[in-house]
Amino acid sequence: MGLLEAVEFLLEKGYRPQRSFYLAFGHDEETHGLDGAKHISSLLKSRNITFEYILDEGSFVFDKMFPGIHFPIALVGISEKGMLNLDLTVKDNPGHSSFPKRETPIIVLSKAVSKLEGDVFPSMFGKGPEVTMLEELAYCVPFPLKVVLSNIWLFKPFIPLFMRDPASSAFHRTTTAVTIIKGGHKVNVIPNSATASVNFRIHPGQTTSEATDYVRRIINDDRVQIKVLYESHPHPVSPIDSFGYLTLKKSIKQLYNDSCVLPTLLIANTDTRWYLDLSKSIYRFSLVRMNLNETGRVHGNNEKIAVKNYIDIVNFYLHLIKNSDELEVVMKHSHSEL
Repeated sequence: MGLLEAVEFLLEKGYRPQRSFYLAFGHDEETHGLDGAKHISSLLKSRNITFEYILDEGSFVFDKMFPGIHFPIALVGISEKGMLNLDLTVKDNPGHSSFPKRETPIIVLSKAVSKLEGDVFPSMFGKGPEVTMLEELAYCVPFPLKVVLSNIWLFKPFIPLFMRDPASSAFHRTTTAVTIIKGGHKVNVIPNSATASVNFRIHPGQTTSEATDYVRRIINDDRVQIKVLYESHPHPVSPIDSFGYLTLKKSIKQLYNDSCVLPTLLIANTDTRWYLDLSKSIYRFSLVRMNLNETGRVHGNNEKIAVKNYIDIVNFYLHLIKNSDELEVVMKHSHSEL
């Protein structure tokens, strides 16, 4: 809505862009974009169209993101995690509950699932954009944190130890979430099968097949059958010295001059999976401003943003379109001015 309002405003003012701008709205992003973005992408490819850069929804602008940091942090996704959905199934002969086996299908499955804790995968710190994010943050923060973030090579082994909470951990490892368990239909009957569905978000330093093999080794039980339901690979890392990224950064800082713009890994998924062949510079960012404790509203209860925030979104897209119409990016603000 904010993008459309910005375009309407520019057209009403007689604005005539020098570049071509494409607005692509897929209607089924929440169900993998099979009928929306996939067909949009196919049409663009059939016309041999490529882009200077692509912007999709993504990370937000956070207030009070880190202790002691009082300026807003704008996170621009330069890569995106992959997704892997697995079914774990245990089968056996059914029986009566009055003389059960020591390990029924539900018990075997439960033991397997208990091994799949959220941080069961090892840290991939340094194999994705997380180092670039912290190095860029170094320009914004005061001493002594600036010293640490400016010397990642020295402190690299220790940084993941301070990123163990769920939100931070997701940036540097493949995450695991057991979301569905099915088994049994009658209280006095031992079922002949039990199934658990598990959702993994794959770090760019890992492939979906490597993640599947790792799960198989962690469970280490041939009675547990593992089936791949869906997989999409992690996205390539887009550059931060490109026209697209610098234009995004400039547009953000025109609204929030005191902000620190950081490249990051998007831990959710977007429709950009269908546009990867259309540009080398793909970014994921939404000018939604919130505190970390408000992230539960996303797809949750009382999902909302402030009215002023919505006005900022319209203003952001207006600036972004006009800035993108220039031949080069001229930055009026630098990290050192923060």
